[in-house]
Amino acid sequence: SVTPAQLNDIEVVNATVAGGGTLGLLNAGQLTQLNNVNSSVAATFDNIAASATTLGVSDTAQNTTFNYQTTTGTQTVGLNLSNVTGGTETINGIETINVTSSNSANTYAIAADAATTLSFAGAANQTVTLGAGTLKVSNFNGASATGDVNLTLTNQTGVSASTAVSVSSGSGNDTLTVSAETQSDTSVSAGGGNDIIVNTAISTADTVDGGSGVDALRTNTAQVAGLTAATAYSKIGRAHV
Repeated sequence: SVTPAQLNDIEVVNATVAGGGTLGLLNAGQLTQLNNVNSSVAATFDNIAASATTLGVSDTAQNTTFNYQTTTGTQTVGLNLSNVTGGTETINGIETINVTSSNSANTYAIAADAATTLSFAGAANQTVTLGAGTLKVSNFNGASATGDVNLTLTNQTGVSASTAVSVSSGSGNDTLTVSAETQSDTSVSAGGGNDIIVNTAISTADTVDGGSGVDALRTNTAQVAGLTAATAYSKIGRAHV
């Protein structure tokens, strides 16, 4: 673990971690942007100033953990990803995380114990899973994404049962797998592109809007038997059971 004694007037830190350990940023009070670049091992960044609202991870398949000094109030950060081919991006204590996928495709998990909104944007394809502690998200917003978004939900047990979990995607050919969400109803809006919505636990209280393009709903025979087309789904070109 290394904590530089002083980093005055440094707004951007680009760190490459090769030997393991933690970079402490307690003395980098002017930081606005922090990037994990081409690290060959897992990287942890501690005591990040609240002013560092732009985070980045690129050219790695390793885990990255961002720990802020304080997480009081409601906070929003942006997470820029480029050529991330694995690993978990951990950002705890932050309510809104806006992910932008750029350059080449990104495959990652996101662990965010306080997040209530996760948004996904960018032209590069992204495959997203959720870490075990990501349980409070009621809004998965991918409407701004132009690349393909492949998103798999876990059950958001930290969301009130009376609050529907909203899942949206943009103009790419997206795959939205929401079967695990049984804590509350789901509202899926797939936007443009030829999309696939997977929900093997669908009920008439859930809504699915395929949007434009040729879209498919994948579920199972038992669930289809209880559906009413007018209330459960719309703009779905194909149903697979």
